[in-house]
Amino acid sequence: MVLCKINKNMDNKIKLIILFIIIFQFSCTKNNTIIPDNLNQENINDLNKVINNFIENKDSILFPKIMYVVSKDGLRERSEASINSNIIKVIPYGEVITVYAKTDYTENIDEIIDYWYSTNSENDSWVFGGYISKNLPPDVNILLGLWENINNERNIFEFKSDQIFKNTLKYSSIGLWGTWVLNGENIIVNITQGGDDTDFAVFNEIIEINLIIIDSDNINLIYPDNEIIKLKRIYEIYDLY
Repeated sequence: MVLCKINKNMDNKIKLIILFIIIFQFSCTKNNTIIPDNLNQENINDLNKVINNFIENKDSILFPKIMYVVSKDGLRERSEASINSNIIKVIPYGEVITVYAKTDYTENIDEIIDYWYSTNSENDSWVFGGYISKNLPPDVNILLGLWENINNERNIFEFKSDQIFKNTLKYSSIGLWGTWVLNGENIIVNITQGGDDTDFAVFNEIIEINLIIIDSDNINLIYPDNEIIKLKRIYEIYDLY
């Protein structure tokens, strides 16, 4: 199985080559094409095909990326990219997931043609792309999903459909975990654990946070001490924890 993805540690030389090609393309005119001495027209044509393919498929290689389940009945996560493979679990409607790669082929399921997407970096769990979207369904709780602190982009908040709450730092396992429930304009958060995944403390601290909705992608959290945390919805991210 071939997967379409670009590793975040892509060789800098490749990046420079792509940048050079882009600059070169836009510096040329139809009637006055400037070709460096070490390149010929055949090479240029080949390079143009590579960069055009890169541009056309840019959305498919920006992994990992954030997606939402849009099937009202939930979405089956499977052990392989096949409708005949084992079902691992059913992901609830509106749940946020992170996809890490996709197949290089599409499949027709329920008259929907789409790719299969892996839901972990080991590529041993998959969901069908016809039932996920980059946009949160409009009829689910706006809190659902992943958010980053505008003033501290490493600070990540997550509100899951099963009422699980996470406030963690990107690139680390440090954070606070617990549960949440929305009560009118307030979020009642019960912090049950803090620290990291190898050394943590157990808590039972309840915090009532005032929620101010700016729009579907921006919210403010006002803590009891009047601290205001401005959050922006995350759509694409390269490392969560």
